[in-house]
Amino acid sequence: MFALGLATLHVTDPSFAKTNAAGRYCGKAWSGGLIVDVVTELSVGVGGKLSGKYMFDDRGRTTQGTLSETQASEGRIKTLTWNDIYGTGKVLLIFDQSYGGFTGKWGQLEGEPFAPWTGGPCDTPAVMRLPDRQIQKS
Repeated sequence: MFALGLATLHVTDPSFAKTNAAGRYCGKAWSGGLIVDVVTELSVGVGGKLSGKYMFDDRGRTTQGTLSETQASEGRIKTLTWNDIYGTGKVLLIFDQSYGGFTGKWGQLEGEPFAPWTGGPCDTPAVMRLPDRQIQKS
């Protein structure tokens, strides 16, 4: 199973955050058969690669992990590698046009990502839409 988490970014130019995926996002993810709260923080490093951390609620405790982009990519679709106490896999994040949030999927290294992972502004309620239901952050 995979963990979701948090990363830290310090941006001095407010327009910077609007032109790339760097930032702090609060959302929901599927983990261990449950929809859990997750905080994802991303920064842009050397060569334009994204990296960061995530933190999620893991049945009453907090689990943290790291994120890294092996190859910098243009556009709003990003593929990263996640790593935490449950293993390593990949996550596909699709950012909205303003980079204010993303919808995504995560999974193991083999195969296509399938489990939902979302992120948006941390000052608004997170909503995750699943095929049969809608779950809202409390």
